[in-house]
Amino acid sequence: MTQANEALQSQSADDTDTSGYKLVLNIPDTSVAADGKTTNQADAKLTLGSLLESDQPVTFKITQGWAVFSNGLQQIDGPKTGPMGHSDVSFTDTTAETGKMIAWMTKNPTVQSDPATYTFTAVAASYELTLSSLTPNGEQADGTSENEGRAVVTVNGKALGEAQIVRFEFVGGSASFDTSKPYVQSGSDSHTLYVQTHSENGQDIADAYFADTVGETVTLKASLRDHSDVQPQSQDFTFTPVSVAARYKVQITDYPGLIADGESAPVSGTVLDTVTGTGVSDTCTVECTWPIGGPDNATVTNGNFSFSVYGEYSSGRVPKRGYVMVIYRDGHDRVGIYVAPTPP
Repeated sequence: MTQANEALQSQSADDTDTSGYKLVLNIPDTSVAADGKTTNQADAKLTLGSLLESDQPVTFKITQGWAVFSNGLQQIDGPKTGPMGHSDVSFTDTTAETGKMIAWMTKNPTVQSDPATYTFTAVAASYELTLSSLTPNGEQADGTSENEGRAVVTVNGKALGEAQIVRFEFVGGSASFDTSKPYVQSGSDSHTLYVQTHSENGQDIADAYFADTVGETVTLKASLRDHSDVQPQSQDFTFTPVSVAARYKVQITDYPGLIADGESAPVSGTVLDTVTGTGVSDTCTVECTWPIGGPDNATVTNGNFSFSVYGEYSSGRVPKRGYVMVIYRDGHDRVGIYVAPTPP
């Protein structure tokens, strides 16, 4: 029967009269992608004898499988049948499967269709990777404070079905990965890190922790180890320089404030190792600036040193100041000493 002939025979039936009704459910597309987005269509056709029935509500239900209708449920009241006796609904699935559906007249549930079969097919996995910083203000380059980068992985826009391995590496810089954190995989070292994703707050994540001893900007690169087709992501992280206190403390404790030209006077002091708390026994460097003269170095014994300096200002009318500096490794101290000229 053609659509034109069907239309001529269409009429509205008495809602309470179920005798002679027939509901046929048809799902014409037998292969739709199970991506949760692509829709399949179910069509219910209602007749009364040879006549098409219009203006009759139809209910649809998934009886087998995981598909859902546009309302997110497995049952929906579809639109009333149109002039040609048809009521259509759409549905989607995220599972590759074959399922079943039935339909019935909403007002007369005894008028029910035979089950119709639908099929959703698996879609190729499409992974996506993002990378962000969990320490946007950076960390100190003290070798202990750690920046943290987080990779989030999805497949077809959804949560992962199985964990993936994220590869982290540095694009230049001197930072080092912390391989002691959870989910770090074998084969990791201070320059290359492999981390297995895990679920946290509805996301599949992999975190990388790393420290630095140099004040610099470090670029972290993340990629999926087993999916080279996925675009790697990069993120910059900042390490700020830190002021490190000198280990060795040098202190000049006794020295003359004024000496005469050609006169000698003692300078003494201490050198302390602030880490061990003990006095140093070694040789320290001595630097004198005119008009003060002295040795190039001095012996330190049990943290104490002593040496002599002299004035070398032979002419002039007013005293001039020179300096004495004692240096030991990263520690130093400096004092000023005036030299009085020889009277004319």
